[in-house]
Amino acid sequence: MSLTTHNRILTFGTPISPVIRFSQSYRGRYEDRIEIVFKDNQLNKQFVITRSMRVIVGDKADYELLRPTAPYIPRKRTQRQAENEVIPGELPPALKAVPYIVKLTKALIPRQVSSTLSTGPTSEIIRNVRRILLPSILDSEAYGRHFKNLLWIEENQME
Repeated sequence: MSLTTHNRILTFGTPISPVIRFSQSYRGRYEDRIEIVFKDNQLNKQFVITRSMRVIVGDKADYELLRPTAPYIPRKRTQRQAENEVIPGELPPALKAVPYIVKLTKALIPRQVSSTLSTGPTSEIIRNVRRILLPSILDSEAYGRHFKNLLWIEENQME
């Protein structure tokens, strides 16, 4: 939307009512901003007056039909019952697709990672993790080591 009027001289105390035309082919709510740029010829400076604009496009009858018929009343909060009995469901077919023969062995966290994570206060641990475990530059060489160490750190937090 654009309204451009050049060389219109405004005088103090004389009201002006600009006509703004909004054109939209889809129904709904629209928000925009009107910026009116003024130029003071004596000072040779420009200034802007900005106002927000909200427009609703649609039939008044549709609007009246969609209005609420009663004030909104939120539902009352109820106490939630704790689940004491959980019935295990059926596994999805994707988990049954591969028959596992042996159980995987437990993958222990490397000593260097666990010792770094177990010494000192949190700020010192974070500083040591960044300095010792995580690479300074993340490139194709260090990518695997970086994420492997992040997984070990997360595993340590879970324990």
